[in-house]
Amino acid sequence: MWSACVGGYWFSQDLPRNALEVRAGDDLELRALIRVYMANRGVWEGGYWLGPCVSVAMPADGIDRYLEVFGELLQELASE
Repeated sequence: MWSACVGGYWFSQDLPRNALEVRAGDDLELRALIRVYMANRGVWEGGYWLGPCVSVAMPADGIDRYLEVFGELLQELASE
């Protein structure tokens, strides 16, 4: 048996209430950009459909690195 902490990205100001709203609020191109951006900086995501996936065995510096790179991405996107 394995365990993972899984989060996700949401691309709308309102949280979804059902599957249709989840699909309507998704942005596949942005998900792909996030995955490639992170991978090019040494941070691998299991799949673009998963969002952040962190192992319970991940050391704190790995989590710090993920947050650092994701923060850089957000800064670049905000400056465009």
